[in-house]
Amino acid sequence: MIKKLISFFYFRKYFNFYRKQSIVLIFILLCWIELPGGNGRFESEPRCGKQATIYQSFNNIYIAAKDAFLAPGTFLPLAGSILFQLGDFDKSCSYWISENTPLFGSQENADKMSNHFRTASRATYFITALSTPCEDKEKNCVTSKLKGLSVGLGAIFLTKATTSFLKDETNRLRPNKLNNRSFPSGHISNTAVHATLASKNIRYLPIKKNIRRALCIGLVAMTTGTAWARVEAKMHYPSDVLVGAALGHFLGSFINDVLLGNDQSKNINIIVCKLNEFIKIEFQLNF
Repeated sequence: MIKKLISFFYFRKYFNFYRKQSIVLIFILLCWIELPGGNGRFESEPRCGKQATIYQSFNNIYIAAKDAFLAPGTFLPLAGSILFQLGDFDKSCSYWISENTPLFGSQENADKMSNHFRTASRATYFITALSTPCEDKEKNCVTSKLKGLSVGLGAIFLTKATTSFLKDETNRLRPNKLNNRSFPSGHISNTAVHATLASKNIRYLPIKKNIRRALCIGLVAMTTGTAWARVEAKMHYPSDVLVGAALGHFLGSFINDVLLGNDQSKNINIIVCKLNEFIKIEFQLNF
């Protein structure tokens, strides 16, 4: 009887300890994705890509990079990934989640759901990108939308390339020992960049505030679900998905804000001005 009580005590202590770790992971994942548009705000200015430009001043690039890095969607996951490096926190939490599979019931189901969430985020981005309104008198709406899509596709491609590069350089073994491409998670970085871009499009859709908020909550669920599923499928450690989430959010926000930040009226502008004893010449190229 005493042995049973002691065993039960240690079981409860073990369960409560790792349950707390899981709660910490969920909290970080839910907090990081403070997606633009989540406050229900509607931007009345049309946003279909007409203002896309590859010319940006250094100051604009700096501001976009700073804002993207300090955003909760980037900063909190990075901070969380550092937290999981303390002691054996990262591996022990991954072990408990993948062995108990509390959300999806099995590692196989978790792996399938991560694919579904990723596909849903992709579809949401393209639907919202094509649904953003054009100006009433704009004749080249199709061209403008193609410009906007090209910006998004650039952010998506850059996220994929950066993720692949980091996987090759870090060479981290997956929890299931499948290969050495665990860090960072490609599933979550891909889902995060699509969700971030989609959330920015949602701000410009002429829909009710409650619907806008519901869409943003759905994006939160997709991203958080993908991150959790990858850990539960025993494909990644928590730090892998947190860094992947930060990477996708940062690149999505940065590329979007830099290339869609200004509205230039001419295709090519040449500015000549005198600066002390020198002549300054600037070339501005829009597309």
